[in-house]
Amino acid sequence: MGEYAALRPVDGCVVFPANASTTGTVEYLLVPQATTGTPDLSASFKLAGSAAAAAAPAFVVGVQLVAPPRSPVQRFHDRLRELERTRAYGVPGAAAPALPTVPVAPLPTATIAVGDTGRFKVLNTLTGFSVDNVTAVARKVGQHIAIFTDTGAPKPGLSATDLDTLRSVFDSVLYPTDTSAFGRESDIDGNGVVIVLLTNTVNKMVQDCSSGYVAGFFFGGDIDPFFRSRFKSG
Repeated sequence: MGEYAALRPVDGCVVFPANASTTGTVEYLLVPQATTGTPDLSASFKLAGSAAAAAAPAFVVGVQLVAPPRSPVQRFHDRLRELERTRAYGVPGAAAPALPTVPVAPLPTATIAVGDTGRFKVLNTLTGFSVDNVTAVARKVGQHIAIFTDTGAPKPGLSATDLDTLRSVFDSVLYPTDTSAFGRESDIDGNGVVIVLLTNTVNKMVQDCSSGYVAGFFFGGDIDPFFRSRFKSG
């Protein structure tokens, strides 16, 4: 590939130079792209051309980008991504704290064992920022995962066999697949595993499941260097 250029529709037409080579060919790849910070926007477009050079036609504003209706679950997903982008966890409109200029050292290593207790702050709303304080116990610890269950969750909950299956699938399939694609986890708390918390706080976030429900989520504040101790302790 020789060159790349990004052009706006208001710039008018583009004239491609004639191929000066007598032996080779020239190809151009045209890619329409909508750049916006809002996900799932869509619009129609028309790409036209002519073999003869002509004056650029006046640009006419066409169909505007329109976002389709979003389900409550999709809005929650977008909210999580917004929190990660702004890093204003729990403080709407606040400026994000400055990122550290040097790598942040992990917290002192603390190996997790079955029966250990942890205390977590878990989002309990799809739109705002409020949390439940959750106390949980480590039920299963694998090579790469520690599974905690909420002590206040309804009984009987998942069985030991269910949790063993989850641990096995994560260690043997999910972990190697994800880390080979995206790299190793930050392990910002220095315990050598990925913590998975099972709590009915998540189940209670959606009362009407006709348009979807939240089965689980990743919360960026848990691995943000500035907030790493705010949402989990113990």
